[in-house]
Amino acid sequence: MIHLLLKVLPLDLATLLSPGIFAVALVVLGSKHHPRAHTFALFIGSLLVGVIATFCGFVLGLKSPDTNPSHLTSIVDIVLGVIFLVFALATLLSKPSKNRFQEAGDSGYKILKWIAIGFAITATNLDAVFLSFAAAKEVNGAPIQYIEKLITLIVNLFFFTLPITLPLVVSLIIPRTATIVLGHVNRFIAKYAKYLLFVLFLIFGIYLLIRGLGN
Repeated sequence: MIHLLLKVLPLDLATLLSPGIFAVALVVLGSKHHPRAHTFALFIGSLLVGVIATFCGFVLGLKSPDTNPSHLTSIVDIVLGVIFLVFALATLLSKPSKNRFQEAGDSGYKILKWIAIGFAITATNLDAVFLSFAAAKEVNGAPIQYIEKLITLIVNLFFFTLPITLPLVVSLIIPRTATIVLGHVNRFIAKYAKYLLFVLFLIFGIYLLIRGLGN
């Protein structure tokens, strides 16, 4: 299981590099109307996306009894490797986008609305979704017990939703200094995230291609 965590953990950690989602969580926490309730609703929406991505990746890792397992695994690895390399190039060439999220005049709880917003902003964050998907696929292909796979998938979901849960938890623990601390974190992510993601996508893409072509 330790070997699997060492392989999957970099993918999980990379899902933290979501400046857009992190910034939205900061904006909501800084609002006047039910900031923590709305942020928790964002978390629920994000968690739903994480569960779907994890489930799809885990299912993809299943071996079909009618197909040569090595051939199927090789094809999937090659396809994922190419996609990772495409993501690496797209991430490097991407320009920082402005956060257009606004909370204008919403004074009610409207939990379902905020769950939908959390779902939408997370589902459109393809980098994190694809990283979580790939991590789940690696988990299912590992020769470990199902309880260990379940624990690893829970860790995957934990990191996937951390761009929202981290600001929420920090605001609960140190509410007075949360804005300053999280503001510094957000600026760091916004400045360096694409370069860190580029390196990770490049390394993992090459690794998958080599593994796929070598089988």
